[in-house]
Amino acid sequence: MARPKKISMQTVADRLGISKNAVSLALSGKKGVSEEVRRSVLAAAKEVGYDPSGADGRAGRASRNVLVLVPERVVSYADDEHFRFFHDMLWSLEESIRAKGCNAVIARIDREMEEGLILPGVFEDVEHIGVILFGIVAKPYARKVWESGVPLVMLDSYYRDLPCAAAVSANTEGAEAAVRWLIGRGHRQIGFIGPANLTTSHEERWFGYWRAMREAGLPIDQRHTLLEASDFDMDENEREIGEFLARMGFGASSGAKADSGAEAVKRKGRGRMAGSEAEEIERDEDAAANEAKTAERKAGAAEGEAEAIERKAEAAELLPTAFFCGNDRLALLLIRRLRALGGSAAEQAEVVGFDGLEQASEAGSGVSATVRVDKRGMGEAAVELLLGGYGSRREAVRWAAAGSFEQTPKGSLG
Repeated sequence: MARPKKISMQTVADRLGISKNAVSLALSGKKGVSEEVRRSVLAAAKEVGYDPSGADGRAGRASRNVLVLVPERVVSYADDEHFRFFHDMLWSLEESIRAKGCNAVIARIDREMEEGLILPGVFEDVEHIGVILFGIVAKPYARKVWESGVPLVMLDSYYRDLPCAAAVSANTEGAEAAVRWLIGRGHRQIGFIGPANLTTSHEERWFGYWRAMREAGLPIDQRHTLLEASDFDMDENEREIGEFLARMGFGASSGAKADSGAEAVKRKGRGRMAGSEAEEIERDEDAAANEAKTAERKAGAAEGEAEAIERKAEAAELLPTAFFCGNDRLALLLIRRLRALGGSAAEQAEVVGFDGLEQASEAGSGVSATVRVDKRGMGEAAVELLLGGYGSRREAVRWAAAGSFEQTPKGSLG
């Protein structure tokens, strides 16, 4: 005799064409599914003879798993500092989940999965009470999870057109504090570097910079702001910062002085040449007239070169004396580019970052101060939002964890 097929929660899910997790939420009376779906699940369970009080049902109700989806690129940065930053944040989140009597089921999302919008197997195979999207997740992938209807909280980033709960750093307030500190130190020309086109975190930090500058009545020179980046590649970011500095004229003042000295030598040489040519002029008036015109053109060219040198010097006086960077990684790249231009260029600008990377806090890093992100506080906030029922809402709920502004034991910039 053929063994009868086991009727399980998956049987109900297959019948309706929905996820096993949605069935679990509907049968347990939890938030995360619509009333219509709940009624359909109850009806289908009755039709197939599924008993929610069985072992499968008890497991579903007892499930306290929180699924944490982590993009692979977030935890595989080329620079060790960023890896440690997100590694520490991830394990702080895991501890916060366990502290609430739940289990963290961490699933890595590789590039192929993220680009192909492929959910990990545990999304369907493991009963969970909700999902936390960790770090910067591509918008199409975040939308895929958002549209599944599962209780969802985003951690460290969010998208304005995907209304859901999010636990983030207090980016605007932290940036304001950093820029006010620079203003208090006497800086009036303050630049900004941060890819506001890539993340809401940098967008909010740009707004904090803008608000502090406006509050102080200081103008924002768009030539002194770098608001876009092609991606998060470190080498590409350093190249973009180098081009940004070159456009502003950093390092050009010393070059202008060298050019000025070289031109002076050339002009002296031309003066000696004119002396010998004067003797020829006495013998040939026509030649003298031609030489006079040539000398006049050369004098005009020399004046033009002198004016150009003067303009470069004036431009150097208008260069930023300080920069606020959207994160410490960018601050360290900026300092590296300034140092490559020479000691004088490195000493021209004071640099403040954001995140609290250990490398930025070291003496001699060149970073004057940073806003240290409360990684543990952000993790706790994400868990509170999920367990508090906010993950089931498709509303823009934000929990901002305040960071701390810290001066660093900065050594020599050069």
